[in-house]
Amino acid sequence: MILFVDKDTTLFRSSSICYRGWLYGMKETDYISQLLDRLTNFAQQHDILIILMAHPTKPAKNKDGKIDPPTLYDISGSAHFFNKADFGIVVHRDRVNNTVEIRIEKVKFRHLGEPGTALMKYNLNNGRYTPYYPEQEPQWDNTNHLVEEERRRAQDAAEAAHFDFDDWLRPTDEEAPF
Repeated sequence: MILFVDKDTTLFRSSSICYRGWLYGMKETDYISQLLDRLTNFAQQHDILIILMAHPTKPAKNKDGKIDPPTLYDISGSAHFFNKADFGIVVHRDRVNNTVEIRIEKVKFRHLGEPGTALMKYNLNNGRYTPYYPEQEPQWDNTNHLVEEERRRAQDAAEAAHFDFDDWLRPTDEEAPF
């Protein structure tokens, strides 16, 4: 999936990239390389961020019978997905431990960040992820942020609706704002 994000955060979704390089006698890796170059040029010309989400090849089980987390090189089609990316993020769900690992595998420019890993657990009560540390039980926040936001807005509206007519009729030394 490709998302195009411009300065006004407008999103355009393209659900797939279809390999048609065989029409031109191109290998798949050459076709993907050219496509990624074109996407990069388009992003630079139009000053937008392009987020390309891709799925890895079918993962193989290791000698212990577990599925190893994928890397950017495991994306089906080409290693160019790693080589040409400015940022590379891998999201892997460990179904055995019921955790989600978010790895920043690549940051092309050091001043924009650094590689790292975050481990998360999914909270079934509110549908959000929370940070998880293997040696600690997660601190579940079971509040519903939408209900809290609605309550805060209602309180703000009630405070704004309160008007003291007696205070308004008293003369003051303040200048009129107009």
